[in-house]
Amino acid sequence: MSRQIRSEWLKATSTRMWWILIMVGVFLVGLNVVTTVLVSGQPDLPGLDNPIAMRQLWSILGSASVIALMLGIVSITGEYRHLTITDSFLTEPRRLRFLVAKGAVQVILGILLAVVSAGIGLALALALLPLQEHSPVDFGQIGQIVAGAALCYALYALLGLAIGSLITNQVVAILVTLLWVVL
Repeated sequence: MSRQIRSEWLKATSTRMWWILIMVGVFLVGLNVVTTVLVSGQPDLPGLDNPIAMRQLWSILGSASVIALMLGIVSITGEYRHLTITDSFLTEPRRLRFLVAKGAVQVILGILLAVVSAGIGLALALALLPLQEHSPVDFGQIGQIVAGAALCYALYALLGLAIGSLITNQVVAILVTLLWVVL
């Protein structure tokens, strides 16, 4: 099984798509953090001196979960799109083992996405917070949010893998999933 996981890891990390999706996730979290900090305290918006507003700021660290979903979808539909799925099934004819190995890799990538995006979002928030009056930073609360985001991203990556296994056309799978998320 470890050989299968290493093979899936190599397949997942030998393309540029996972880097691109992680950068998009980091950009989304960073943009949300910067916007929230700079806009807080404006008329009709709560300031960061409110502990609830601070918790909402920290919850932004987990706001790129849809990117984890896309990671899972692209991992399996890319094999159908580039016709490498046949080689994968010939190498490992037991589809359950194939999907478990691919799922393990997607869980790791989802957690990696959560840690990287939350880390950069936290760094941005801590750099920008001196510009606003704010309540104290609770690192225990931040740790809980990042741990929850890591679990969420891992589960979303698995959900994306399941959706991509059912809808093998990459474009259709992504569009259906985005519609589902929006609605």
